[in-house]
Amino acid sequence: MSNIPYKLFFSALGNDTRLKIVMALRKKQKNVSQLTKEIGYDQTTVSHGLQKLMKYGFVFMEKRGKERYY
Repeated sequence: MSNIPYKLFFSALGNDTRLKIVMALRKKQKNVSQLTKEIGYDQTTVSHGLQKLMKYGFVFMEKRGKERYY
C-alpha cells in the first residue's frame, strides 16, 4: 500500500499558510488580493501557496476578465 497520497495531502495542508487559504476559500471564491487582506500574508506567499494547492487539486482557478478567482 502506497503512502504517497497521504503524504501529498498532509504536506499540502500541513503548512499554516495553505491551511488558512483553504479555510478562507471555504466561504466563497476570492482573488489573491482578497486572500492577502483576509489571512494577513504578503501576496507572494499567498500566490505560492495557491500554486501548490492547485497542483494537488485542493483549489481551482476561474478567470473573470483580468482577475483570477480561486
